[in-house]
Amino acid sequence: MKQSPSEDSRISDWLPRRTRWSRLLEKGSLALENLANRLIGNEQLNPIYHTGTISVLLLAIVALTGFYLFLFFQYGFDVSYLAVVNRIETPFLARTARAVHRYASGALVLTVLLHAWRMLFMERFRGQRWLAWLTGILMTFILWLAGITGYWLIWDERAVLINRHFIDFLQQVTPWAGDYVTILWAAEVRDRSWVIFLLMFVAHLALFLVTAYLTYLHIKRLKRPRWIPEWHWIAVATAVLLLIAALFPAGLLPEGSFNKLPGLVRLDPIFLYYLPLNETPWANWLWAFMWLATAVAAALPWWRRQHTPPKVEVLADRCTGCEKCVKDCPFGALTMVERQDDS
Repeated sequence: MKQSPSEDSRISDWLPRRTRWSRLLEKGSLALENLANRLIGNEQLNPIYHTGTISVLLLAIVALTGFYLFLFFQYGFDVSYLAVVNRIETPFLARTARAVHRYASGALVLTVLLHAWRMLFMERFRGQRWLAWLTGILMTFILWLAGITGYWLIWDERAVLINRHFIDFLQQVTPWAGDYVTILWAAEVRDRSWVIFLLMFVAHLALFLVTAYLTYLHIKRLKRPRWIPEWHWIAVATAVLLLIAALFPAGLLPEGSFNKLPGLVRLDPIFLYYLPLNETPWANWLWAFMWLATAVAAALPWWRRQHTPPKVEVLADRCTGCEKCVKDCPFGALTMVERQDDS
């Protein structure tokens, strides 16, 4: 039976009307996704469609390998470095676990960003999705901080470089740079650097726990949340991480020292991308862009669209009581009740 024009208009009012910029982003992104599907041969095996659950899997791998490494770790400028040299980098299992921990952390950030990109061009940040969107933004920032503190826990030349740039940051925006340098100097002279490293480890652990809680908030409003990917994705992700970790160990830079400048340091492009620009005129532009992009992204859920969806109404002449609308709603926002008319 053909629907009347009035019925068509009432139904079409609820079809999502996308903004022009999101349709443009979607067009380019889907072109890349279709190319990946052709190369893979099966769109069901395209990891781009599973970035959310793969991110949770990688977070679990980071947690397990991190706990294992904690069993061998010691606290202090010298002893933290020696613990990695003698207890972690020497045994094959611990060395592989450290590499898996590092590569899984980097992969986690990439999958989170890919997941956020897909949610962006599909405009899945409006309405009830605002909580998931904001927790995702906050989670990405905290993951970045957790990665930096992880590098800081091993007192090598990379950690010295990070520490030096942190002191520069304190000098620019706070009056505490001198006090911080004094604390570091006193800790080294009095052989109490274990306190600093213990606090750094607590911060590293706390950032992970906050990330885990934000993950819960991220999907708590979903009616049928899926926490982990299917088993074949678990097997593939684990195998790839183990293979890369075995072939390309994380390695170790020379031990750090306050008495000399670090030599040539290979930087992590995911967590330490900002360091090469930090001493150039481009640094201010980089941070301005990062903060502006974050502020715009956080404001997107409340960015008014030109088309405002009409108030919810039940099409009584079309409702059959099938309950499909209730079952399909991902937020559990609908409830079936007895009809109050004679139909």
